[in-house]
Amino acid sequence: MPIIILGMKKIIVLLLVLLSVNEIHAQWSISPEAGITAVKAAKLEDWSARIKAGVAVEYDFNHRFSLKSGLYYADRGYSYSFILFQQIDGEANTAPVFSEIKPNYGYLQLPVMAKIGWDIGEDIRFNVAIGPYLAYRLYAGGDQYFYSNLYQERDEEYGYGWSSYSIYSHSIPGIDSGYTFDWGASLSVGVEVKNCVMNIGYDADLGKKFSGDEIKTKYYTICLSLGYKFRV
Repeated sequence: MPIIILGMKKIIVLLLVLLSVNEIHAQWSISPEAGITAVKAAKLEDWSARIKAGVAVEYDFNHRFSLKSGLYYADRGYSYSFILFQQIDGEANTAPVFSEIKPNYGYLQLPVMAKIGWDIGEDIRFNVAIGPYLAYRLYAGGDQYFYSNLYQERDEEYGYGWSSYSIYSHSIPGIDSGYTFDWGASLSVGVEVKNCVMNIGYDADLGKKFSGDEIKTKYYTICLSLGYKFRV
């Protein structure tokens, strides 16, 4: 982690130097953006629909190259189901208990991305941006749900079976433990039509979540967002 922090400090110093050198050629812009995301935990197959919204801030060094940052709120989470078996009244027979875990996390995300753009038509620009991001966890919550059949009934054709559905849940223990700071990498491609902005982005969450964890991809996030650019 100290190596990562030192590297980020060097990037910030370099960016400040670039800003001071190119100040006379630069132009600032602010773009409120909002979109929907598809999030997948690395070890699971299913994707989960979430939201991402915030404000992008850009600094144009020239017509081709700019620096993009900003501040975003991003949802992350997943749903995972599995089957347990429960004994009823000490009998040998067991009833299936379907369990579903639904954790949810909210992060404040700060990207630092190099952006390159091209004119592809009148008032139409195509762009590609890539860079790291830092994040801070604002929220951690979620519930574990249990769906079970608690009663045994006689069926003339199939013999004994379980029926009478019941549902109960509880909060996931320890959901808000672990590290609150996070980091990862971002990539986006977008189109700007006059001041309207549309981006397709990809985030790879790489940070450790708890002591002893490894630095590797924890979440994959694909985002489709719309925004409007104000030049200042």
